Amino acid sequence: QDSSYSKVQPDNLVYAIYTSGSTGTPKAVAIKHRQLVNYVYSIVERLELLPGTNFATVSTLAADLGNTMLFPALCTGGCLHIIDQETASDPQAFSKYCQHHPIDYLKIVPSHLSALLSSSPETEFLPSKKLILGGEASNWQLIAKIQQQKPDSQIFNHYGPTETTVGVLTYPIKSETKDKSNTVPIGKPLANNQVYILDEQLQPVPIGVPGELYIAGMQVSRGYLNRPELNNQKFIPNPFKDQQSIDNNQTLYKTGDLVKYLPDGNIEFLGRIDRQVKIRGFRIELGEIESKLQQHPGIQSVVVIADEGSLDNKRLIAYVVTNPQFRLLHQHQNTAIASELRSFCINQFPEYMIPSAFVVLKALPLTANGKIDYQALPTPEQIRPELKQLYIAPRSLLEQQLAEIWTEILGLDKIGIHDNYYELGGHSLLITQLLAKVRTTFDVELLLKDLFNAPTIADLAEIIREIVEVDGKTERQEEKIALDLHSEVILDSDIVPDHNYPNISTKPNSILLTGATGFLGTFLLNELLQQTSADIYCLVRAENDTLAQERIENKLKSYLLWDDSVRKRIIPIVGDLSQPLLGLSRDRFNAIAKSVDVIYHNGAWVNFTYPYSQLKAANVSGTQEVLRLAVQSKVKPVHFIST
Repeated sequence: QDSSYSKVQPDNLVYAIYTSGSTGTPKAVAIKHRQLVNYVYSIVERLELLPGTNFATVSTLAADLGNTMLFPALCTGGCLHIIDQETASDPQAFSKYCQHHPIDYLKIVPSHLSALLSSSPETEFLPSKKLILGGEASNWQLIAKIQQQKPDSQIFNHYGPTETTVGVLTYPIKSETKDKSNTVPIGKPLANNQVYILDEQLQPVPIGVPGELYIAGMQVSRGYLNRPELNNQKFIPNPFKDQQSIDNNQTLYKTGDLVKYLPDGNIEFLGRIDRQVKIRGFRIELGEIESKLQQHPGIQSVVVIADEGSLDNKRLIAYVVTNPQFRLLHQHQNTAIASELRSFCINQFPEYMIPSAFVVLKALPLTANGKIDYQALPTPEQIRPELKQLYIAPRSLLEQQLAEIWTEILGLDKIGIHDNYYELGGHSLLITQLLAKVRTTFDVELLLKDLFNAPTIADLAEIIREIVEVDGKTERQEEKIALDLHSEVILDSDIVPDHNYPNISTKPNSILLTGATGFLGTFLLNELLQQTSADIYCLVRAENDTLAQERIENKLKSYLLWDDSVRKRIIPIVGDLSQPLLGLSRDRFNAIAKSVDVIYHNGAWVNFTYPYSQLKAANVSGTQEVLRLAVQSKVKPVHFIST
């Protein structure tokens, strides 16, 4: 008995999970055991999830979206299928998996599912019992598409912020509700949760009148870890609390979502009251993107919006007003300005937060009372953005056919054969449609990783040419030689340390730091500045030393770490981990090798969907170049840091 006794109490934390889509200080939401237990029991009962069945999750375990599948599977004796991202993004591969491993329950983001259904006739990935949609708003067009493919499918719409433990509202979808609401309702609360639709004075609104959604009850979390000011804003005293209850409904969580009651008591989601949006399941603060863009020295003012034109391809658009010097630098070419801003964003944001289009304006349109007039913002032109490479037209019928597919998917008028898919505004959901179109058009068995390996029309055309028919089966020439990881870990023969090691000082005068503008790297830089008296050489991707210095300073300022007294100790080095000699000249490389006494290698390209071939240059070859520098001139300790 003693060995099985647990000291865990209901009010202990079961996990702290970070809200998605934030590039500022991360917000860790603290969830108690009692809150998760209430959710699991309630959702199992509401969805009538049967024991011993098969659950599938296709979302990252770093967010709570998949917890609807994860914990019920574990708590009911079910089998949890964790579908990897490459399989989940490919309808044929996903269907093939489900043919061998039938799935009873699946939770998925609507835009992800819509992309899968639009890309292929394969629909075996749809679950046999219940399909749960969540993570963003659902529309009736998607529901109709699902019901057409699988008429007997039971579909549920599930809503809930991370701050209220996975989900608190659920709606069983019925076709007759379509005429009563513009979007799919988010339903009614789970057991032991209460919801309120209130006006600005925290007074309840009548049926049909929009108001802000507030949540109370068992699943309201303890709040954000170490964020008291934010907790006071978002978690407020509940004026409707039941005096007889204990701890279950003392707090209201302010969701920021605009909703209304339908006549049948269900709730319809109308949008956001603040400027927070969800794109492909990621929660994004538009103000964060604007704030970061505002740090660019060429930007005078900026507004970012989410284009709601299509559920399949919701995208971000940035409207910018630039200063005269910046316009003159780029010879008043709007496409060149947009290209630099896109490069700036690539270094600042994850892929889903990079605007798909940049529209340069002389001034932002204003309403009569001086506020931004969002209705007057122009629609971006569907033209090819100005990229670093010149436009080169297709040279063959194969490239021409590929270009037509790309222009249709990306909504552009023309695309060059060396234009990069991602620089043109493509993203991970659209690539699923691109894969399906290419497979159908050329009758080839491409894999998703092929498109990651070949982000241009010219590269993709080459891969298609290399696919040959052998004995009636599709075989890839490049797959005849498997990747030999053993050979990948062999250093260049000239990277050999001097056997006569000098005495290495524990108080270095100069330090080389890579990855200084990342989240961890910024704090690491601050610690090195505080705990040593050394000069810190920071390897940074930038156009010049001035912009590199600004990037480093802006990062430190964004986390309230900047101290003007250390400016002279921060020495930017414009370079690139993915290039030989770290992108430096031989003389510059040798000079730094002589100067620095220790290396903190923290830089890397982090992308969980890219194949090894895409990440090798920065992460593997880059580390090799760091080691080359470490043995050059004098032997230097290397601290390898990775998250």
